[in-house]
Amino acid sequence: MKTIIPRDVALKWIKDKMQKEYSITIFSDRKEFPEKFIRSLKEYGWDFNFIEDKIIVRSNDPMSLAKLTVIVEKQGFFVSE
Repeated sequence: MKTIIPRDVALKWIKDKMQKEYSITIFSDRKEFPEKFIRSLKEYGWDFNFIEDKIIVRSNDPMSLAKLTVIVEKQGFFVSE
């Protein structure tokens, strides 16, 4: 299989991206977040904080955060970057 970019360039780019911190904000259409949802964030080891009626999730891995965004949106929550 032919590569599009050299491996060393890709690894350097990934290393640079993983040093930055990314975050998403999750809003609930309900009054409070379900306990099951909060437990699942804890079980998967996400770094998150409650601020008023929203949850802010932080990570150094933008791909994992993007996957979480899709999962959370499928559960009916609104996500903002």
